[in-house]
Amino acid sequence: MMKLKILWLVLLLFICTATPVEAQNDLPVISRVERVIKYKEPKWQYIRGICTCPPLIPGQKSMSVTQWVRQNERGIRESISIDFYEVTSAEEVAQWMLHFDRGEIAEGWQVKKYDLGDQAYILSYRDGSRTSIYFRKDNIVVEVSGESLKDVERFAQHVIEAIRAS
Repeated sequence: MMKLKILWLVLLLFICTATPVEAQNDLPVISRVERVIKYKEPKWQYIRGICTCPPLIPGQKSMSVTQWVRQNERGIRESISIDFYEVTSAEEVAQWMLHFDRGEIAEGWQVKKYDLGDQAYILSYRDGSRTSIYFRKDNIVVEVSGESLKDVERFAQHVIEAIRAS
C-alpha cells in the first residue's frame, strides 16, 4: 500500500513538473523587442514587470510592462519604461487613441502627433522631466516613457523596428 502511494506521488510530481507554463499576458513580440534592444543598447539592463492593473483600453486582452535601466556617466540612474497593450481589434485601439487629439490628458502634460507606427503621439510634462510616446501598430499599443526625450525616441524606434520584423 505504501509503495502504491509513493508511486502515485512520483507520477503526480512528474506530471506537474513536465507541464510547460506560459508567461501570463505575454505578447510574442516582446521577446523580439528585448533581443533588439539588448543588441543595440548593451549598457542598459532589462527588467520584466508584472502588472495587475485594470484595463486602460476598451477591449484590452493583455498588458506587459518592461523597464530598461542604466547608470549614466555621472553615476545617475536612468530608466526607460516600455508598456505593451494587446487589444481585441485595431479599430478599438484607433478609437481609444483619439482621446489624445481631443486633449484628454492629465494636467501639466502637452501632446502632439508623432510619426511612428500606424498612429502616434508624444507627450511631455511641462517642466520637461518626463516624456512618453504612445504608438500603435495594428492592435498593439506601446507606451515608451522616460526622463530623456532623446532616449525615449531612440527606444521607441527600436520597438517599432522589432514589431515590423515580427
